[in-house]
Amino acid sequence: DRLVTIFLKGLYEKNVKVLLGSNKDEAKYFTLGMKLVTPEDFNAAVNQDREMIKTNYGLDVFSEKMLTLYPLTAFASPRDAYDSLLTDSAFTCPTRVLADALSENGTDVYLYLFSRAPAERGMMKNWGAFHGAELPFVFGNFNILGFDLNSAENSELSRKVIALWSSFARTGTPAAEGAPQWAPFNTKDTPYMNLDIEISVRNNLKKMECDYVAELVKNAVSRIKD
Repeated sequence: DRLVTIFLKGLYEKNVKVLLGSNKDEAKYFTLGMKLVTPEDFNAAVNQDREMIKTNYGLDVFSEKMLTLYPLTAFASPRDAYDSLLTDSAFTCPTRVLADALSENGTDVYLYLFSRAPAERGMMKNWGAFHGAELPFVFGNFNILGFDLNSAENSELSRKVIALWSSFARTGTPAAEGAPQWAPFNTKDTPYMNLDIEISVRNNLKKMECDYVAELVKNAVSRIKD
C-alpha cells in the first residue's frame, strides 16, 4: 500500500525517466498446471483468486463488473479467458496504472507491450509472449529453458529491442533504426509501443479493463492516511 501511495501521490524523484511494460501473455506460464477446461473450472479459479485478493489486499478486483469484460463466449476456451483475466489484472493493468501516475506527476515514462511469442514450435509454442519472454530479446541470448529459440525474426527484433533499451540508457529516449518514434506516455492518448515482428505505436491498451483497475487502486489509496 505504501509503495502504491508513493507513486500515485508523487512522493518520489520525478526527474528520473522510466521505461516499463509487460508481456501480452504473462499469465500463461503460471497457469500451465491448472485444470481450466470447463466453465466451472473458470469460476472456481476466479472465486478462489477473488477471495485471496480481498483478504490480502482489500480489493475486489474480480468483481461481477470486472468479469463482464471476460465473457467465456468471447474466448476460445475457459483457459484463454482466465489467462487473459489474470494477465490484465496482475500485469498489464497495474503497469498502466503506474504509467498513469508517473505521467500525471510530470515524469517522462515510456510504456510498451511485448507481444512476440519467441517459440514457433515445440513445447513452448502455445505459451505466447509469456512472463520473461522478453529477456532473450533484451540480452540477445535465445537459449532459454533448455531450448534454442533463435531465428531470423527473433534476432531482428532483438537487435531493435537492444537498440531501444541502450538508447534509453544513454539518452533517456528510446530510439532505434527500423522502429517508429516512441513518444512519452500520457493519460489522454495512452500511447504505447507494441514490440512484435512489426513494431508499432498503439493507443488505449486494454482501456476498459485497465480503467476499472485504476479506479479500484485509486479508491483504495484515497482511504490510506499519509
